Amino acid sequence: MELLQLRYFLTVAKTLNISHAAEHHFIPQSAMSKTISRLENELGKPLFDRYKNKLTLTDEGKVFYQAVNESLGLLDHAVYEITRGDAPLGGELKILVRQH
Repeated sequence: MELLQLRYFLTVAKTLNISHAAEHHFIPQSAMSKTISRLENELGKPLFDRYKNKLTLTDEGKVFYQAVNESLGLLDHAVYEITRGDAPLGGELKILVRQH
């Protein structure tokens, strides 16, 4: 599971539209669809119900959305706090996401 996958998931979950989410991230719609499919395969659960051209979050998708939204919010806040100083921050940040 990659950070970018989680960011893409959040955008799709907020817009409930893969094409709009892809446009938001400046990537092709097919790449967004593949990313979401890979994430669902990795989790072993569908995150979205797909009916014709309409998406809705599954129950698992709603739980995952809450956790990812909160986690990325905390991460973004931490990055902001660290980088708002005068000296630029260097290095590498790694995140481990555990599945239960």
